[in-house]
Amino acid sequence: YTASSRGYYYEIALQEPVIKVFHSRDRQVAAESALPEETWKEIRNILLKIELETLPDIHTYIDDAAVDKTAIAQLRVCHGGKSYKSPEFDQNKAPKALKSLISKMQSLAVIVESEQ
Repeated sequence: YTASSRGYYYEIALQEPVIKVFHSRDRQVAAESALPEETWKEIRNILLKIELETLPDIHTYIDDAAVDKTAIAQLRVCHGGKSYKSPEFDQNKAPKALKSLISKMQSLAVIVESEQ
């Protein structure tokens, strides 16, 4: 998951068993932690509810980013040797099908960053 604008960059990367948080385009790790197996189970269950093949066609909103009110966000999922990427969307208006996953990622990132 990435969100960026002219002066802002935020990325959450999940690759089992690790979560990494980045605040710069040069991808220097701001926070990193291994997640417990139970958390990964929860993430996998959320992912099972997302039809990855349709991710590129999901309906998104990009109204606020067009006038610099918010950052532009995007979700990319790599699974089974394939990469699936959502269209760009306003950071504060995640598509309904992705809200659960993005919210989980953001809450985990806040926890990991507070531990650093």
